Amino acid sequence: MKILQLYPKSDYFTGAAMQLRGLALGLAARGHHVVVATRPNPHWERACAAGHVLHASVPMRSALDLRSAWALARLIREHQIEIVHCQKGRARTLALLAGLAVKIPVLVLNRGVSFPLDRWNRLGYTTSRVTAIVAVCESIKRGLVAAGVPAAKVDVIYSGTDPGRFHPGVDGRRIRPEPGLGPDPVLVPPGPGAITGVSTARASRREPVRPRPA
Repeated sequence: MKILQLYPKSDYFTGAAMQLRGLALGLAARGHHVVVATRPNPHWERACAAGHVLHASVPMRSALDLRSAWALARLIREHQIEIVHCQKGRARTLALLAGLAVKIPVLVLNRGVSFPLDRWNRLGYTTSRVTAIVAVCESIKRGLVAAGVPAAKVDVIYSGTDPGRFHPGVDGRRIRPEPGLGPDPVLVPPGPGAITGVSTARASRREPVRPRPA
């Protein structure tokens, strides 16, 4: 298959970017022709080259960046893309605009947030030009269905972590000195609405910790 992964951001060291990188490299390793389009960033260029994945730099300054939509249409036509996979809302809108100039056989969207859909966003998900939507949990799928998206069009694929790479036994000595942590404190990544401001000194001494709201 010929697949375009569309990521309208330049960041590389983030969870979403790493998931996209793993997806693109995994598809390429299975013999698919993969093109990754991002905003300009040399990290993406090097990572894609190392994984035998083509990279395209596209400005994608806004959802209504017509020049970028035209550039994506040329990219789709040049590589005879069969599947366009949009990783963010801006990518969805740009792909729909590009689809006015070139045929997109299969258009797949990602949905990773549960914010209610406004009228404009609802149109972007319910249009018949969208083939399928990947939701990261059942509650997000329910929200899409409530907004008018056919349930059969939405597949739930939960985010995952490779326990072979990320587990309590990972050697974290390289990163602990930067925030002033010793070897003992257990680090828990904050999630939405998490509390921050824990004193690293107190944690190192195993004293009771009273977190401050962020």
